[in-house]
Amino acid sequence: MSLIHIVSAVLFIASAGLLILAERLKDEHENLSRKAALASLAAVFGAGVLFVMDVPQIGGLMNPWAKTAKAKKKGGRGSGLGEDEEEAEQDTSGGGGSGGAATKTAQAGAGGGSGSKAGAPGKGDGDKGDKNDGAGPPECEGCPNLIDIAPGSSMIGADAKDPTATRAEKPGRTVTIWPGFAISQRPISVAHYKRFLEATNRRSTQCPRPEGAPLLTKPMDPTIMPATCISYEDASAYAAWLSSRTGKVYRLPTAAQWEFVARGAEDPDAEDPEKPLVKDAKVAKAWPVAGMKIGVAEIVLDCWSDKLEVVEDGATGRNKHNCQQRVLKGAVPGEEERWQQPWARRPIPVAAHSLEVGFRIVRMN
Repeated sequence: MSLIHIVSAVLFIASAGLLILAERLKDEHENLSRKAALASLAAVFGAGVLFVMDVPQIGGLMNPWAKTAKAKKKGGRGSGLGEDEEEAEQDTSGGGGSGGAATKTAQAGAGGGSGSKAGAPGKGDGDKGDKNDGAGPPECEGCPNLIDIAPGSSMIGADAKDPTATRAEKPGRTVTIWPGFAISQRPISVAHYKRFLEATNRRSTQCPRPEGAPLLTKPMDPTIMPATCISYEDASAYAAWLSSRTGKVYRLPTAAQWEFVARGAEDPDAEDPEKPLVKDAKVAKAWPVAGMKIGVAEIVLDCWSDKLEVVEDGATGRNKHNCQQRVLKGAVPGEEERWQQPWARRPIPVAAHSLEVGFRIVRMN
């Protein structure tokens, strides 16, 4: 708690005392009573100004994600934070799945790790080694790289005549996405999620490796490897923690925001850089956002519905705090091509974990 917050607290207390004094003097000393009341208002205003000026530095007093216990042993189970492959295979806690094929990338995100022991430093353990292709500088140490997305319009949902689309995906319609926002260039990585776990003493979940999934033959860069075995609740907690660190509003993208970006994205990680997935996203230049076609399936903000419902501005989403299923976008390698389409969506329980499911975040402008 900073000196500014101590001063503002004293001013708040003083304002209360002045109000009491004004009340007691109002009958016999009306002029003094009026002055005391005005002084009280001035004290409240001054305290409020000081308090707002220094909110990001208030520390543990206002930060619900601050550590409440002594730091535990570094590392943790799950989310690719360093267990050996053999240990991941033995632990069968976790659950949930996206129904896709397991791959080296998807598996590495949560159960496999980078092949090193927990807590071992890796390249880019934080923001220094993060791959940055056209993204602005991170907002804080260890924050993910973001791509600014300007407002625009795009088809959201599948064509009404698409035989592979479900009732939850069609008929599509043109939606204006407003206001603009920034989205993480890649799914939240093992390195980023590890910072969150260590800062909050949150325990991660260990997912079992799907039967037949290959072992990793070489370590993967934890600054790019997606963190997986993460539920909607885990992802929301990460976004809230990031908001508390930066003073900005972070959350999961809505399904419409995710699809809007996917339709205009050009993957900088592709060996053969892909053109935008679909040409109807009205953007001046393709956004360098990676992994939206194939990588990991990604949890978004919307509650699941078996019919396509898109909020007019695309930014609000169909979100209720008590819904039991959320929407999953994207696919892992080996899944049917229909799941790789930007309009594809399927349900996932809010508490489900899978080695094939990760997430990315948006910052609202």
